[in-house]
Amino acid sequence: MTDFDTIIIGAGHNGLICASYLAKSGKKVLILEAADVIGGLASTREFHPGFQASVAHSVSQFSSKIARDLNLEKHGYNPGEAIPTIGLDMGGNHISVKGGAINGASEDDAKSYADYHKMMQLYAKVLKPFSLKTIPTIGSKKLGDLWTFALMGLKLRLLGKKDMRELLRVIALPARDLMDENFDSEP
Repeated sequence: MTDFDTIIIGAGHNGLICASYLAKSGKKVLILEAADVIGGLASTREFHPGFQASVAHSVSQFSSKIARDLNLEKHGYNPGEAIPTIGLDMGGNHISVKGGAINGASEDDAKSYADYHKMMQLYAKVLKPFSLKTIPTIGSKKLGDLWTFALMGLKLRLLGKKDMRELLRVIALPARDLMDENFDSEP
């Protein structure tokens, strides 16, 4: 087979999802991957002899719609429960974060994390309806695109002036700067 409708570069989880949807719609798809394994960040890697982990440890947050559409459970997908994210400290004062809970942090950082988590949950709720949509091209005159922009603008505006400005600021901010603004502890 040398004729393909689509060639996808990269067999990470996003490339595999895209290829699956295209194949389901009847397209002939070729996926090219430079690494020895597929899955990208979702693949398991040995980071120290005898220790393996997936970089995408938040697989429990994977889209349930995609999992249903592609019948992933039939193929062994089981998101399970979210595992904690652990910030390792050379002195052994590790910090673990799971959902809205933080352990091992100073009292100030624990309070900051509660506020930070609440803020991120608010932003996630606002943006969730758009997470599986193709963002329209700026300047598009198509009714569907205009409707998507209008709904997004309305959702942002309903946050209120202060929260809307903060969301737009946070989106453009490097993650390290955001962490430094909110937390004192290095881990």
